[in-house]
Amino acid sequence: MRRLLYLPLIYKSNRKLPPKLAIKYSLHQDQIDLSNVLLFFALIFIISSQSLAQIVTDRPDQSEGPTSVGQNNFQIESGWLNGDFLDDDATVDIIQFASLFRFGLTDRIELRIINQWEHLTTEENLKISGISDLVLGMKIHLFSLENIGTDIGVVTHISVPSAKMELSAGKLQSFNRLAVSHNINSDLSVSYNLGIDYLVGNRWVFPYTLTCAKAINEWFNIYLEAFGQFNQHHVGLNTDAGFTFLLNDNLQFDFSFGLGLSEVMNYTALGISWKIEGNSGE
Repeated sequence: MRRLLYLPLIYKSNRKLPPKLAIKYSLHQDQIDLSNVLLFFALIFIISSQSLAQIVTDRPDQSEGPTSVGQNNFQIESGWLNGDFLDDDATVDIIQFASLFRFGLTDRIELRIINQWEHLTTEENLKISGISDLVLGMKIHLFSLENIGTDIGVVTHISVPSAKMELSAGKLQSFNRLAVSHNINSDLSVSYNLGIDYLVGNRWVFPYTLTCAKAINEWFNIYLEAFGQFNQHHVGLNTDAGFTFLLNDNLQFDFSFGLGLSEVMNYTALGISWKIEGNSGE
């Protein structure tokens, strides 16, 4: 069974939302040519209908998967998110559109870029919009233990201060995960992440995730997850759930929602992921 998607978290020091989130792209209805939109999705469907291996994504859950996209393959994972979180004892509403771009250098190593646009509204009705700090990263698939159905990998990202002041952390930040997945049987899998992040202000936090995913059939999967982060002063606990719908081996849609258990946080998200297969290099 393939691992269920995750959901892009927000790589920012002052956000309580998950570090990989996704998105809202706001366009006025009169700016959209419906025929062009339908043509775009039709082209994606046609191009992605020929596949050598089924797409495996890092959304909509919060757990990073241990495996890469494969040599010379290019994968786009995008989504829309609407939610709110607590920032300095004040509630902030967020609308976000984010994309994760993944390219396979080898079968076990991939390069990653995360780009996200967000719109924030504070309790005082202050509105801030723009593209947040660029995030660059790499994933390495370390081991595949087929006899026990286990994969292990590491994922690391660096947040580069590239956004305007209101949306930028102002300094480099580092996000690092050990990612593990276990196939319990053909329908059920468990995955988890353990991490260490270095944030502005010389702060260290330790994120974690634990996800249980079940395949209902060949194209529909559901998941339930616990996630959060802790340091010497605080232990955070949140939960999220959702499903993925596989249109074909290279194209997947997802829906998810999350709720803070130990802190103020909630979100709803929709996403789409598309794999473009390259030459295997063999």
